[in-house]
Amino acid sequence: RLRKREPVAEGSDRPAGPARRIHRGSGRRAAEQDIGRQRQSDRQAADLRAAGVHRSAEDHKVGIREARRDALSMLKDLESEGAISQDDKRREEKKIQGLTDDMVKELDNIANLKEKEVLQV
Repeated sequence: RLRKREPVAEGSDRPAGPARRIHRGSGRRAAEQDIGRQRQSDRQAADLRAAGVHRSAEDHKVGIREARRDALSMLKDLESEGAISQDDKRREEKKIQGLTDDMVKELDNIANLKEKEVLQV
């Protein structure tokens, strides 16, 4: 039995068949895959940084709410000592709540801007 000999590319001892064709295009595909992986890696890193910004903003909101709670507690103590009237306490509570709302809104705006900046890859 004689085996059929595969054709050989000129100047080479490699087969000219399908194995040769796959080899020629594999470098380009590998480079495209590397670029795709790099883009994906950059995107994942940006997503992680954006999540960190969001987490930090939430931590700061907790701090703002704790400050509000402490201020309201002080007002309650002042009222119970008789240093301020109930009307004064309510007026100050509204001011404290307004400041809290303003600070949380400002923090949200800053966090949103920072997240957009981080996500621009």
